[in-house]
Amino acid sequence: MISKKIHINLINQGILPNGGLIFEDNILEMLSSEFIKRKIQVIAKKKTFNKKFSGLPQYIKLVLGALKYCNASVNVVSTRIAISSIFRNLFSKNKTVYVVHHLDQNDKSKYYRVYNDILFKILTLKLLNVCVVCVSPFFYYILKQKIRHIPVFLVPNLFPNQLYLSNRLEKNNNKILMGQYSNKLHPQIFKLAKKLTERGYYCFFTTLDPSATGKFETYDIKSLSFSEYLNELASSCCSVAFPKINEGWNRMAHESILLGTPVVGLDMGGLGDLLRESDSYIVTSADEAFQLITNNEIVFRTPDSFIRKYDISNSAQYLNPLMEFITQN
Repeated sequence: MISKKIHINLINQGILPNGGLIFEDNILEMLSSEFIKRKIQVIAKKKTFNKKFSGLPQYIKLVLGALKYCNASVNVVSTRIAISSIFRNLFSKNKTVYVVHHLDQNDKSKYYRVYNDILFKILTLKLLNVCVVCVSPFFYYILKQKIRHIPVFLVPNLFPNQLYLSNRLEKNNNKILMGQYSNKLHPQIFKLAKKLTERGYYCFFTTLDPSATGKFETYDIKSLSFSEYLNELASSCCSVAFPKINEGWNRMAHESILLGTPVVGLDMGGLGDLLRESDSYIVTSADEAFQLITNNEIVFRTPDSFIRKYDISNSAQYLNPLMEFITQN
């Protein structure tokens, strides 16, 4: 019989359901599932501010608007909502779970950089009802040193592996997935696409934004359903991960591995952790990636331990420390 009840609110900000938003959704789902297993009734709500906030007036509007929703016993928040939740619950027992899936130090928005500086100054204080969750070891160790008085928990991306393992396909040796099309791509990715196209390869990006699709001289950009995406990724001879910022992880690289598609990428943030753990290919330039691909040196090396480690069935072992923080008085 359920004898207890907990309210969990997820408050985040974004326009498209990218890897970061999916990760935050997964945190909410996994927490809810673990509480239910403990015979605790869960009332979960979600509020997403679907707008690209830029400029000081817009940032202020977001921070003030988010205050309304950070009123649950557990508030799972993204970076731009974190200050709102911390101040809303400063004198309450409500918990703030700040989810960090990347720290974009190269963000061009000066307001974002100023906001981030203020946020991390706040996080150096002894705030008993605040914790930080990150997705990769890269950020875990940085944050453990940066935030000394607030607990930091590592909760990696976990996948329903069987869904992907059952969708593996024969490879098309001339088809290469260049990653998700976004403003976070390294400029060298387009140099690589050009060189590969000239050698007879078919290069394409996927996108979550249908308005960005199109056929270009050296690559295509496709908006795909999930099943189409799985087929395209599973049949590619490799996938490329070339971000220009330190990534939290890289959802597409992880999915590639589960689908038996080798990955070649840059050692950038949590992506570097993923590439090393999965015995994937780390390069430093487009030229190096081009040589590996065209010399047929990229093969899939089945990383059994990596695949087992990041299965959704292991969620409890990662969530237990976070659950203890949430349930403590």
